[in-house]
Amino acid sequence: MLAKRSSFIWRCLPVFIFLLTASLSVAGVAAAQTVAVSGTVRDNVANPLAGAEVRLIDSTQQVAATDLTDNSGLYELSITPGTYDVVVTPPQGRGFQTATVLGLYISTDTVLNFALVPPGIGTVSGQVLDTRGNGVPNASIGLMPAGMGSLVGTTTDENGRYLLHVTPGEYNLSLLVSTGGGDIPPNLPPYLTLGSQSPLMLTGSVVLDFHLPLKSVIVHVQDSLGAAVPNIGLTTNVMDNPEVLQVGGIIFGGQSRYPSFWQPAVTDSNGNATMWLFPSGNYAITATPPPDTLYATTTQYGVAVVENRTLTITLAGAITVSGYVWDALGNGVPNASVGLMPAGMGSLVGTTTDENGRYLLHVTPGEYNLSLLVSTGGGDIPPNLPPYLTLGSQSPLMLTGSVVLDFHLPLKSVIVHVQDSLGAAVPNIGLTTNVMDNPEVLQVGGIIFGGQSRYPSFWQPAVTDSNGNATMWLFPSGPLGNYAITATPPPNTPYATFTVHDVTVNSDMTQVIILHYSVPSPTGRFWIGLKNRNDQGTQFDLRSELYLNGILVSEGETLDITGITADPSSAKEIAVPFGPISNRAYDPGDVLSVRVLARIAANPDGSKCSGPRGSNNDAVSLRLYYDSLTRPSRLGALISSDPMKDYFLHSRNGTYFLDDEPPIGAVKDKDANGLNCNNGNRWKEIGTWSLIPTAITERPSWVK
Repeated sequence: MLAKRSSFIWRCLPVFIFLLTASLSVAGVAAAQTVAVSGTVRDNVANPLAGAEVRLIDSTQQVAATDLTDNSGLYELSITPGTYDVVVTPPQGRGFQTATVLGLYISTDTVLNFALVPPGIGTVSGQVLDTRGNGVPNASIGLMPAGMGSLVGTTTDENGRYLLHVTPGEYNLSLLVSTGGGDIPPNLPPYLTLGSQSPLMLTGSVVLDFHLPLKSVIVHVQDSLGAAVPNIGLTTNVMDNPEVLQVGGIIFGGQSRYPSFWQPAVTDSNGNATMWLFPSGNYAITATPPPDTLYATTTQYGVAVVENRTLTITLAGAITVSGYVWDALGNGVPNASVGLMPAGMGSLVGTTTDENGRYLLHVTPGEYNLSLLVSTGGGDIPPNLPPYLTLGSQSPLMLTGSVVLDFHLPLKSVIVHVQDSLGAAVPNIGLTTNVMDNPEVLQVGGIIFGGQSRYPSFWQPAVTDSNGNATMWLFPSGPLGNYAITATPPPNTPYATFTVHDVTVNSDMTQVIILHYSVPSPTGRFWIGLKNRNDQGTQFDLRSELYLNGILVSEGETLDITGITADPSSAKEIAVPFGPISNRAYDPGDVLSVRVLARIAANPDGSKCSGPRGSNNDAVSLRLYYDSLTRPSRLGALISSDPMKDYFLHSRNGTYFLDDEPPIGAVKDKDANGLNCNNGNRWKEIGTWSLIPTAITERPSWVK
């Protein structure tokens, strides 16, 4: 059953799966005449339940009629018309729960069919009805657990009926009717919502019928001479009401409205249109004439809706604001949004430019803020324009008569050339900008307009062509700062995203961006074992250093290596990652070297070694294996613009070197000798291997 969060408890008992109500029309009922209530009671798999008790309880909580179902689950009661609670109690011992319908008004012969369910399952069901008693289809009904949980929702059927299955608990109930901008159904607004003002305690099944308390507002639109004006769109503001209606003692708040961005109500040939609104005060109803008319958009404020009512709106005569929007090359800009917002209270009056860049607005005299917006919404960027620009008057315009305002957008061309560190053009690079506001972009008719132009990072960017060039169109920089232009390469390329800051745009210009390379830092992978068996069990640390022309450029360590043996077949592969490295390109004769060192592992505080003999550990050597397919010690790196590859440790005739050719010979080894905790536990070198690039065009794109 259901209770408000307060101490008030509903009179219903637990659980039923659904309830269908149908009224059979009969002749008019006199005051003393009785009507029949009949139907069937079944279980959750549609078997008839014999011996179920059906009771009708009147408004004084007295049992007005009762009956037991027969073997077919049928019952029949006779009562006088009125409002009743209906309680269905299952036969004792059958394992079903009681079902209840609250506050049902019965005035004619009525059929009520019930289906009972086992304990632990509850239902919330009912019907959504408009103000004339018609079922509302496709209304969304939802129950959200008051604590943690997921929404349980459904939509009403063609008769406005709904059914939800839930477990007992506290829920917030919501109802939504929305056309989504489509045609407005009869007797309804295009958007309405209701929500319980406090959680509902559900301990069993309950029926909640929503009789939407919408009021009809017949709006008549006329001109200043009283002539009806057809084809006028009518919209409203957002007006919340915390107490729209009560259902079973539960208060529901909500709103009903005709959004300005959806299909409005439209006046007919007599200048009339009916709007359906929840009771509330202070609606603002806006009448918007079609383009190219002599009327101005007019808003009636403070419209109180308590009962059905009429409202007359007299359209004001219009003055016009018109003109063109031109790009930097003098071409008309289509689909630009131009708007006038009253400086005080009122609604935006807006339009878009036609294919030639022309716009026309009808307004009443007064003070307005004028705005201009060009936006691709993330689509393709038009020629000679950025994907986003906006302008706004820095102070209100006083309009006392018609005026022409042409916008010659003062965009500057910024030709961006993108190249790599060797001067080669880089195509397919996306170019975006920061947000840069300028309070004085241009003047139109003595009015100062501020604004911004940009290439947002979340939309389609400007893209460099095969020559590495792209043209961006930007407003001049202002006193609040300069532009930052970001070049973003496609995925799976060796280039890093790069931003050029403090780009001043005062005239047409060229900007060069040099990309750097960015890939993961190198990683050394070394096969490690022991030289002497009596060292088995000792823990070691491994260190690797990367040199460029004998200068250390990066290093890495892997500590506490355990489980090493003197058996070459049981050697361990140990990874030693390097840190980030600064960017540079190779010069002739450059040499890259990797140096490998080892020591006995120390405790975290450095107090002693942790081998099997503690601080007296006499381990002396660690062995590195290489130059074999089975134990290929190597350096993983990007040395050129090719993908990451391995450079293997080799030795030939006493020369130690790195090469990308995999090893094919017998296993070779090299030792770190003299490891000892008693001599300061210093790092001991195992060996150094070098790589000499074959050409200056190779780039160390493993560096960042």
